[in-house]
Amino acid sequence: MTTDDDLRLSLRSDLAGLADAIRTSDTLLAVGSVVSGLASSSTHLDLLLIGPGAPAKSVAASVAGLRSGSYVLASGQSVTVRFCSTQELAPVRDVVMHFAEAMVEPSAWANIPSLDHPTHVLLHEVRNGITIAHESIAQAWREALYVDQLPTYLASTHLLRHLDRRENVEQQLVDQHLESAQWMLRESLQDLLAALLASIGETNPHRRWHLRLARRHQEVLGHDLVDRLVKALCVWHDVDEEAEVRAALELADEVRRDIVERIPGLRVLSLAVER
Repeated sequence: MTTDDDLRLSLRSDLAGLADAIRTSDTLLAVGSVVSGLASSSTHLDLLLIGPGAPAKSVAASVAGLRSGSYVLASGQSVTVRFCSTQELAPVRDVVMHFAEAMVEPSAWANIPSLDHPTHVLLHEVRNGITIAHESIAQAWREALYVDQLPTYLASTHLLRHLDRRENVEQQLVDQHLESAQWMLRESLQDLLAALLASIGETNPHRRWHLRLARRHQEVLGHDLVDRLVKALCVWHDVDEEAEVRAALELADEVRRDIVERIPGLRVLSLAVER
């Protein structure tokens, strides 16, 4: 497998001509599945360009409307470039500032901001992208957007959603709606898996990759834990087996304790929700 350093050198070499054309006020990042090692043979390279300029629509705390264009480099390689103006990032920065506040002030959890999926994607890309041009500007945006807090933010929000859905599973069991209980169980476990990955710093926003990422990190997470969690997510149980749903809930509690051990700051949040 190509190492991160080899990938950086390869991309910077392939994109040298493009990097030379980037304004000194801008930064260019290689992002997406190629960078994360999840690309297929048909995947093209994604780039993110951040720089001054007027946004394409009214500024809001969302980047769902980013512009993009497809290009073919001199080498024949196809790339997709998404453009994000610094004006569009300013309100996002105002929202994510609350991440840091919540880390030191427990009462701030009640008002922790909610990020839409495109903004989550952007923060993940800024955090994990490989800088092709102007590293100092990229690093300044990583600091301004508090991307170091993104794993804890995701672990907390996914854990909250898991606990909410877990409660729903319990109620469906009480009401003897076993099919509904299994359906909600799967949703709750998906959020739990996302929280578990975030607890080790994995912030990929696309659920389609989460099982593969769990397998990739199973040396850290534990082979047995990953095996049991994958089985609970992927095997559709007999609808008459309430005991299997109960067993999956016990596994979920074990995973949750593992998450809280990795991020001690979540212990207060977890206990508060349980009460």
